[in-house]
Amino acid sequence: MFKNLLVFFKFRLSPLLFLLLFASFFYARNLTNDIYGGDSGDLVTAAFVGGIAHPPGYPLHTLLGFISSHLLIFIPVVSSVALISAIASLISLLFFYKLSFKLTKSTYFSIVSTATLAFSFLFWFYSEIAEVFSLNTMFAILLLYLGVSFYKNKKVKILMLASFIFGLSLTNHHTIILISPVLLLLFFGAFRIIIKQKRVLFYLLISFLLGFSVYLYAPIAAFRVPVINWDNPVNLGNLINLILRKGYGTFQAGNFPSVSSVERIVILKIFLSEVVSSISLPAFIISLLGILYALKKERTVAVSFIFAFIITGPLFISYAGFPLWNIFILSVSERFYILPSVILLLFMPLGLLLIKNLLTNSFSQKVYSMLVLAMFIFIPVLLFIKNNESTNLSNINIGNKLGENILTSAPQGAALIIAGDTAIFNTWYAYYVNNFRPDIELIQASGLANNYYLDKEVEEYKKKHNILKEPSMEELILEISKKRPVFSLLRIDLKRDEYKWVPAGMGYILLKVEDIPSKNGYISKNNSLWEKLDPPKKDSLKGPERNLIYLDIVSKYADSKSRIALFLYQHYKDSAAALLYLNEAEKIDKDAHAHYAARAIIEGAEFGNCSSAEKNILTAIEKSRLTRAYYSVLELIYKECYKDALKWDDYQNKFEEKYGISFSEAFVESSKSADLNNL
Repeated sequence: MFKNLLVFFKFRLSPLLFLLLFASFFYARNLTNDIYGGDSGDLVTAAFVGGIAHPPGYPLHTLLGFISSHLLIFIPVVSSVALISAIASLISLLFFYKLSFKLTKSTYFSIVSTATLAFSFLFWFYSEIAEVFSLNTMFAILLLYLGVSFYKNKKVKILMLASFIFGLSLTNHHTIILISPVLLLLFFGAFRIIIKQKRVLFYLLISFLLGFSVYLYAPIAAFRVPVINWDNPVNLGNLINLILRKGYGTFQAGNFPSVSSVERIVILKIFLSEVVSSISLPAFIISLLGILYALKKERTVAVSFIFAFIITGPLFISYAGFPLWNIFILSVSERFYILPSVILLLFMPLGLLLIKNLLTNSFSQKVYSMLVLAMFIFIPVLLFIKNNESTNLSNINIGNKLGENILTSAPQGAALIIAGDTAIFNTWYAYYVNNFRPDIELIQASGLANNYYLDKEVEEYKKKHNILKEPSMEELILEISKKRPVFSLLRIDLKRDEYKWVPAGMGYILLKVEDIPSKNGYISKNNSLWEKLDPPKKDSLKGPERNLIYLDIVSKYADSKSRIALFLYQHYKDSAAALLYLNEAEKIDKDAHAHYAARAIIEGAEFGNCSSAEKNILTAIEKSRLTRAYYSVLELIYKECYKDALKWDDYQNKFEEKYGISFSEAFVESSKSADLNNL
């Protein structure tokens, strides 16, 4: 049987086996024990509870995660789900090698290129966390491999297998559809087969539907009423909404405004820079040489791969238009750089082959060209040395701690309103998976996933007040506050003046004005709470803790301290106490934006120090451009502190020149219009 497998894979086993075993060891060693942030907490929690993750649902990943998290009970749940990524990446390496060997017939060039991919930063890093992108990359490489195989020998069984895998891949991540035009080019010869053998089309359709049938998991799971249940796909309409991501916008990358053409150019520059940084400059240059060689020797394959890179890379990144607001958005966008990086590296073995041919023609003795070619093994070796520690997530606890600290901030028996992807999903993991603070009831602010508690309160409110219409969020919150404390990660507008959101810990507690504690009592309670939270500090982070999403998590602690400082100034009129808290916020993260904005308010309004206030608010704006409240503060500084309205007009003109969009249009499109206390 083993010999038969060797015949099927058609590669020289020893070098590849060594590489896969080596990569397996370090992928396992570096595997996360932590909820990374972003969507990871949602994906892991949905998998563990057998629920439905956020649109489009990711049923394949969720189903695999459910199996792994309940079988591998000797490791943390997050690690068992992250193992899917590691295994998918190893399969990717196997077929990347096979495809490289198919194109070059060189074991050495294929090994060097595969090892470069294995230890390139983005590919390696996402092999360690519970996300869907390593599985998506695996499917893309499989489909490209099958496409090249079919292009060379036109076997129907390859066509059917590709149809099944394409259907299956759509149940993991929809961006796989980006390579469909490329697949049509590689599988163009299938049209002749279909014309001659009509039944082949039927077989292809059945193969596709068989793979896509994994989506049946979603309605089956929804009927169980799991605690994570996005779009509740118990009927066809809801299932279609889930698949098409209606809540986010079917053809949108996310719920954020469009960006200007100037910003798209900057986004593309960041994309190219990150790709080069991930795979290394030498690998990038060799891959470009490989494009030239491929266009000469394998034109159809070359054009296919070039289109695949352009569509999944510059075209999609430009279309998605992830706005350059903050670290979180940058961390979201970087995962979409993985697939184009992999496709670009497919040209690397061809580039090495071109270099070999040039060296052979340049050196009379073969030994010299061999010595030069041997040097290229240092590309993956140096990548391994560079990225080994930065991808080691095995001893990190920042993401897990965030969820626990949010729950710790809430009073006993509170109704906790959560908002923001990382905050929501990391809290879900702590609450549903680790059973941390079961005394609390969770409410998701957007109301899209699992507001069973809120739904119950809605029905009770309607029955109590004998009404049919849905009550407002304010009415519900005030009704809930009669039964239990209400704690929230965001300030929800309240029209009733007798209630106030009071910053505490990582969020706000809803209090009647007469129940707000004295200044000393307020400071004492917050100091005691923050001792329990023990926030991480940016300057103390090391290695993998300095990845983008973790930096964003650290900033949440600093911003929470800044809100408390602003409350001390605005409610208690104590600028000295406020500045002490702002100093603590700066120690947590000197690059967070909220403490600069708070300083600007105090410097301008309390001390009349216009230049210092201006400097601080401009720093806050630089670190979070589309935060509308910060511009309002800047406007007040120019008009009320400097008493010079022309300075404000001049700033707006410079803004329009820099970003290629009028100041007013930028904020009509922006969803970041919350007031300062909500940041």
